[in-house]
Amino acid sequence: MEIQEQQIEETEKDQFRTVIKFQAGYIYNICTKKCITNFKSKDLNDKEKICLSKCFDRKIESFFQASNTLGTFMEAHQKKQAESQGFSGGFQ
Repeated sequence: MEIQEQQIEETEKDQFRTVIKFQAGYIYNICTKKCITNFKSKDLNDKEKICLSKCFDRKIESFFQASNTLGTFMEAHQKKQAESQGFSGGFQ
């Protein structure tokens, strides 16, 4: 039983890593389109650096707030579901 729990935990970690990588790429695309005006230049100018920094900070913060909120709702739903199953099992 313990091996299955470890496998499930590893799968969940892998899924979380995948979501984070996908979200980081998505944020990169959004902020790059918003902040970088000259793609031919080798370096970013100060305005672009500041814009990228602020954009990333805002998007990452929003992502983590949404993730935390979703996690809270999922935990509450799972708890309610477990209570419901325990309750309905008492009548059978």
